[in-house]
Amino acid sequence: MITYIKGTVQSVNTMVSVRSDYLRMGLGFNVIDSTSFTVNEEVELYVYMHWNQEQGPSLYGFRSEEEKELFILIIGCSGIGPKMALGILAQTDVSTFLGAIQAGDVKILSQLKGVGAKKAEQMILQLRSKAESFISSHGVSCVGASQYLSQLSEVLASLNYSRTEIQQVLAYMRAQEFEAKPSFDRVMRDALSFLAKKV
Repeated sequence: MITYIKGTVQSVNTMVSVRSDYLRMGLGFNVIDSTSFTVNEEVELYVYMHWNQEQGPSLYGFRSEEEKELFILIIGCSGIGPKMALGILAQTDVSTFLGAIQAGDVKILSQLKGVGAKKAEQMILQLRSKAESFISSHGVSCVGASQYLSQLSEVLASLNYSRTEIQQVLAYMRAQEFEAKPSFDRVMRDALSFLAKKV
């Protein structure tokens, strides 16, 4: 079984084809965001093989072992297949997702495309204890701006910002590096500054 591959990107479309000199062959991988790969890029991927009774094997490639393990954690939730799991990981980061599961934050999870309130509640129910173990074993930090995203979303909605604008702000805030425990005021100021620049 292939669990790791190092090679050169041969082609990029909905999947990424990687050629490994070690294996002397090319393999196609489903990835979180194919647009983040470029042809001739040297890559190292952590590999997961998923078996579907009707379609056979599919290979999934991840830039970090942490992403791969979170993917496996997510597909362990009933009703969530690999395609949806990749979609979830494409919209959020590890700490935000695990923080929302740990906090039981239905609102944050249900804002992910393809995940409604019912599916969010199901994920919280089925993944909470596993998420806590994951956080503990990997030393994942679920603080920073992530702890305020639900509150931030509510405040921006009350200020009549559109759903699209709010989604853009949340994506922006997830990518920011704050001190360990920023105040909500600091997070709110940064969010409003980001929105002001987009006007």
